[in-house]
Amino acid sequence: MTISQEALDRFYQIASERIQSVGVGSSEELFDLWKLLNPAPDEQTEIDAAIYHLPRDRRHERRPASVRS
Repeated sequence: MTISQEALDRFYQIASERIQSVGVGSSEELFDLWKLLNPAPDEQTEIDAAIYHLPRDRRHERRPASVRS
């Protein structure tokens, strides 16, 4: 697996923000969060396809702030 400087910088940014805001239980938690916010290109394609196939009225539906991560 090759990682770019940009990806490493993004991980550091996410980790720093998370640690300062709510803390972190483990390094695995940080990595899972980073993967969620920065999916691999093939995973992003699957996400885009799933969103595309949602009914039109649900595509732009907003979740309540209490549910957002």
